[in-house]
Amino acid sequence: MSRTDQLPVSVVVSMRNSSSTIIACLEGLIAQAYPIAEVIVFDNASADDSAAKVEAFAKRSLVPVRLVKQAMDAGIGGSYNAGAAMATSPLLLLMHSDGGFPTAHEVEKLAAPLNEEPYAVAAYPKLLMPRDVWERFPFWQKCLFARAVGQEVPSMCGKFDCIRRDVFLRIGGYNTKRFTATCGYGGEDADAHNRIACVGRVVGSDARVIHLHDLSRDFGLPALFLTRKRLARTYAKVLLFQGFGPTLGKLLFFVRPVLAVIPLIPHLFWAGLALLFAFSLANSWRMYTTRRSLLTFRILVLPFVDVALVYYETFWFIEGLLTPPADARCSD
Repeated sequence: MSRTDQLPVSVVVSMRNSSSTIIACLEGLIAQAYPIAEVIVFDNASADDSAAKVEAFAKRSLVPVRLVKQAMDAGIGGSYNAGAAMATSPLLLLMHSDGGFPTAHEVEKLAAPLNEEPYAVAAYPKLLMPRDVWERFPFWQKCLFARAVGQEVPSMCGKFDCIRRDVFLRIGGYNTKRFTATCGYGGEDADAHNRIACVGRVVGSDARVIHLHDLSRDFGLPALFLTRKRLARTYAKVLLFQGFGPTLGKLLFFVRPVLAVIPLIPHLFWAGLALLFAFSLANSWRMYTTRRSLLTFRILVLPFVDVALVYYETFWFIEGLLTPPADARCSD
């Protein structure tokens, strides 16, 4: 397919305190060998110099880059919805500000199904966590992503998705009443995916995107616990929103609660404790394969942190099951 036959894309980037990744994200976009009509960056009340970096980048970019500053954090969904309303292209590319690209042909691969299949309404990539990126993380952030290293996971999660603009607007975009910036859980991407799939085909593509995450040095143990709290509450809300139908993904949500209960059963304490530490080893084994991790005292407390997280996440998983979502609270 020639470049003139390819539908142009409008890229909408959601950003908040992304100083360490936003330029890599924008540079990767501008370098893509695909017609990008515009890049719209929504800054969700960043407290760092993210906005200033985008403004400076826009002055030297050959592709129009527009920065929209928001006084309050509208969240990812709010940014995508506003960007879709402003966009001028038939295709929307929704992207997090911590995304990077392994080649200059990733947007081309991502948009290919929408250019080639009339019934395809959205396409998604494979998420990557290359080892060289993972090695740049501080210790506790490396723990968070230890299981993702070297994996390619197909996922439509808002990090790098291509959607027909008219379809996105027809379904009402992301649900910003249920998934607010302050609701304390995620799942807005899965919700949007399900509603888009009701309109037409959602296709996995050969595109790949690197999850850079936060490349600063500020990710400590409290940040690890806060992130795992949000994930645990998200898993619970996904069950409430989508039902408890037995799928592999949903069954995995119960692994930690089951592990947390076993040591509390009479006569199973030691077996349960052994399972907890075996889970820690399976979950974090890559941390024991790098010289830098092995030479820090944190490696000695890692198994105990993993066990503590099992109970911490179980608590917030149960809390997520028992508390109403944001839209239910607003309607009370």
